[in-house]
Amino acid sequence: MAGGAPLAAAHGLEFFASSENARAIVQEHMGELIGQANPIKAMRKMQELLPILRAGEEQQYRVWLEASEGSGVVISQPFFAPHGLSIAEKIGARYIEAALQPVLPTREFPPPALPPLPLGGLLNRASYGLYGQMTWQMARASINHWRVNVLALPPLPFAGYQRRLRESGSLHLCGVSQHVIPRPTDWEDR
Repeated sequence: MAGGAPLAAAHGLEFFASSENARAIVQEHMGELIGQANPIKAMRKMQELLPILRAGEEQQYRVWLEASEGSGVVISQPFFAPHGLSIAEKIGARYIEAALQPVLPTREFPPPALPPLPLGGLLNRASYGLYGQMTWQMARASINHWRVNVLALPPLPFAGYQRRLRESGSLHLCGVSQHVIPRPTDWEDR
């Protein structure tokens, strides 16, 4: 059993693990990306990772789709949000984005993947859109190829999938704690 399998089994839930290859890639490379203090170097690192991530992506997407068939809810972490949203759209399920850190726009700090620079409220909030757009543009072609050719869905727009997330009523679960990172005061109550 891998990862969360014991927890799922303890609650009578079926568990489908991501491929071990995907897990190894994330463990080996994502720490370098998230820990990068220079945003330009972080984006370069992400571009280096794309060919590694794309090598087995089509098979991985099929595994995710198969695991999700018949589900009423699809839960994904933010890095794979367009995939989770697409699968939920295909099978008619609700989509929930779940993250261990606060990843929704706030004036209080920049996105967790960027260095904690003193940008100020307006730029902190704006940096979420900029970061999201940069990562979306790097993945857009392959995700839209998969949406059109495998899922028979229309491509997501150039501007990204965030609007579709909002329009679909998707929920966002973010890890916050008064002891580590308190809930930002400018977040909506939902």
